[in-house]
Amino acid sequence: MTTFLYELPTTGAIFFAGVCDDKTGSYTTEIAEATEARANLRAALKESKRADDGGKDYLKLVKVHLSCRIVPMEAHMASQVLDDYLPQLYGIVICVQEGELVLKTEPIFSWRTTLSSSLFHNSPRLSIPTLSTEVIFTLLTYAFALSNLSRTVVHSLGAYERERAISDAERKAKDEKLQFAVTLLCKASGVFEYIAKDCIQEWERERDRVAAAGMTCLRPPDLTREVVIGLSKMALADAQTLAIRKLLSRAAFDSTITPGPPLPKSHPSPMLISKLHLECAALYTSARSLAKTPGDYRPASSTKSKLKSAFSKDRSEGAVRDEGGGRRTISAAFIPHRRRGRGLGDARGDGSESSGLTGSELGRFQRTSGWGSSTSISGDGSPDRGHMRIPVVQRWHSPPRTMPSPAAISPSEASRHSC
Repeated sequence: MTTFLYELPTTGAIFFAGVCDDKTGSYTTEIAEATEARANLRAALKESKRADDGGKDYLKLVKVHLSCRIVPMEAHMASQVLDDYLPQLYGIVICVQEGELVLKTEPIFSWRTTLSSSLFHNSPRLSIPTLSTEVIFTLLTYAFALSNLSRTVVHSLGAYERERAISDAERKAKDEKLQFAVTLLCKASGVFEYIAKDCIQEWERERDRVAAAGMTCLRPPDLTREVVIGLSKMALADAQTLAIRKLLSRAAFDSTITPGPPLPKSHPSPMLISKLHLECAALYTSARSLAKTPGDYRPASSTKSKLKSAFSKDRSEGAVRDEGGGRRTISAAFIPHRRRGRGLGDARGDGSESSGLTGSELGRFQRTSGWGSSTSISGDGSPDRGHMRIPVVQRWHSPPRTMPSPAAISPSEASRHSC
């Protein structure tokens, strides 16, 4: 099982002292520290962008409490830039909301998006105003880094539960690393959910405010609530899939040593495993549907114009003259079905439709008799051949012939032309 590898975004430089006015002079040091923390984040993201997949250090971006058995000690000494910057950023946001800091001008933050790409598959760099934009993109980067770190941990384990020579202590140590990857994904899922349910709502209010002031505020897929909820569900499904693997670790090792039925005694309940896998499938399906929501959405005016053009095309191609000289459109519902047992939809006297002859039988029937008979199903489930009708297409092209009564048809002819 391999989780999705996110391309971490990059960002432009920002100088908070240039946009925040500290009239009291109480936060001069804090504003400088926030600018420094953001510069470190920008440098770390650029370094991660230039490195190949094997050389990316996601531990440098996130602060996690690790034991020495999971990662080397030098990983603890790496600068956790995201965890250092987030408190500084939230401090500025709260001070602005409380009026302790005043914005000299509306700050504009430049971020290269992760979930959208251009014609040449390069993520576009967008400049979007408001402090809420900075909060959301920073939290998204944090969640992406957590998910990528989990992927790196799982990739380093390999298929350890299938190794015959592995000892019980080594297997348990790798189980602990797998549990750590599950924890990272659960944390990423929680961050995504927090962004979707809280941060985007605040960003939408700020967006309305700057739009009223005449500023342009773009909305990439990264700032769409449905997409971010889909990311949360996908991370949760990945975490549960890894948890199932850890649950089956001992049973997989026992099956490798003694293959074949029956299931080893260490195997959990098959019903429990099935329910967990079904829940994962439901989460993945929901995540996919939510991620497709922005692309499937069409404005009402666009839908109306498409329907109008489609109906105009149908009228120009399928219109015929009826008996009174008016134009009648042949609906797609009257096109013969190609499935066996289904026929041409024709109309009763009250305008309702019923199933009739198949396409080949209809052609042979029209050549021989020029009128139609359809079979309907009575209440007891037996065929009811009491309704003799003229095919709709023929009735529109020419006046109907006089239909003979059912009694005038010989039994041999009726059996030859029956459905």
